[in-house]
Amino acid sequence: MSYFPVRIHMYKSIFLSVLFTFSLIGCQNDSSDPYSLRTKASKAQRQFQNDLYVLVVSEHPEVKEVLSISRDLQIAYTQRSDMRYHFLCNNHPDRIHPETYDDILNFEWTKDDEKALSSNSDEYSNLIKKVEALNTKNQCHPDWPKARQLFQNKFNNDKRFHKLQDDLNTIMTEIDEELKKKRN
Repeated sequence: MSYFPVRIHMYKSIFLSVLFTFSLIGCQNDSSDPYSLRTKASKAQRQFQNDLYVLVVSEHPEVKEVLSISRDLQIAYTQRSDMRYHFLCNNHPDRIHPETYDDILNFEWTKDDEKALSSNSDEYSNLIKKVEALNTKNQCHPDWPKARQLFQNKFNNDKRFHKLQDDLNTIMTEIDEELKKKRN
């Protein structure tokens, strides 16, 4: 008797998986589509945050905790933005018209979008809670003044830090070029 509901649940899961896959196809036609470029931008941002963390903590382990929280917060912000972008790509592709790297990272997000994604995704709701918790920890951490001083006095002029920034800027430029090709 329980066979029938299980089978319906299985078909529903398969249907939703197929529907999700086909909804992504419209946003993922080639490496220069908005979805792929967004993924490339997000990967670059996460790599920058991780590399920056390793650079600073390798020389100043005393700020490891605050920089770990800060890195995790920045990565969570990127994940939140990714989920929002993918939601728009799947549900409102007409609102995705990036012309620059900045357009891929900064897009219109409404209260209705937030409500729809929050109510339909436990993963997103949990991520929002994580962002709030990390933000609270980050803002009130007692080592922030020391970490800030390190950046202002040491790493702001460090060649390795500038190399990390240059690597991120290179990817931003590549994305801008891909978008420019697409427009022409």
